[in-house]
Amino acid sequence: MARLGHLAAEQGLALQVAATYDDSYDGTNAAVRGLLDQRVEGLFVMSPLDRGLDVALSVAADLPVVIVQSGAHIDSSPAGTVDADQAAGVRLLVDHLIAQGHHRIDHVAGPRNWVSARVRTEAFLAEADRHGLSLGVPFEGDFRPQSGYDAAVKIVRRGLPDAVFAASDLMAQGVIRAFVDAGIQVPDGVSVAGFDDVVGAATFVPRLTTVRQPLDEVCRHAMAVMAEMRLGGPGRRVVLEPELVVRESVGRR
Repeated sequence: MARLGHLAAEQGLALQVAATYDDSYDGTNAAVRGLLDQRVEGLFVMSPLDRGLDVALSVAADLPVVIVQSGAHIDSSPAGTVDADQAAGVRLLVDHLIAQGHHRIDHVAGPRNWVSARVRTEAFLAEADRHGLSLGVPFEGDFRPQSGYDAAVKIVRRGLPDAVFAASDLMAQGVIRAFVDAGIQVPDGVSVAGFDDVVGAATFVPRLTTVRQPLDEVCRHAMAVMAEMRLGGPGRRVVLEPELVVRESVGRR
């Protein structure tokens, strides 16, 4: 959001922000309606949840709406969308794990009510099927470190795979901590990879192999799509390529 604010300021625009901690449709709708009451000229929506997208789409016929970094593929809507290709990022990561000799891979998924979490998990399962990988049942987390830690404790009990793909860097951090507490070294005993390349991922111990989303580019394209729509242009879909970041948490088997 700060990136969008800077870009808006460069164009002489003011960015009004409404944050909601109520995951319900009504809570999200109230936040959006509050912005509409201020007569905003366009709406950026950064919501990972289905209901947040539903609210955004409900007002897309009335003013320019750009949905940013949701992970959703939205058809038949006047809204613009800008996103990194989540599925492509998962494919990059799985290909890297396989290239390093890992064929038994466990997955710590994000929450099912997050669109991006579902996209990452579906992409992982599709890649696993395509490559004939040996999988355990995915563990569901909530993108926070403790859920990764709890999943890793269960993984240890079930039996170590070659590698663990956690759907967020913070969950990967928790996975690594649990393995270390169990006396299992990463990557010597098991490899761990994350997703997002959050601030600090390069200083995890070991430094985390992950997928970097081009957030600066996402924001620049979001602002460009909004500018086009404010001039009467149609909403368009922009999908940007993520980048595999290879560090020390994945070793060769």
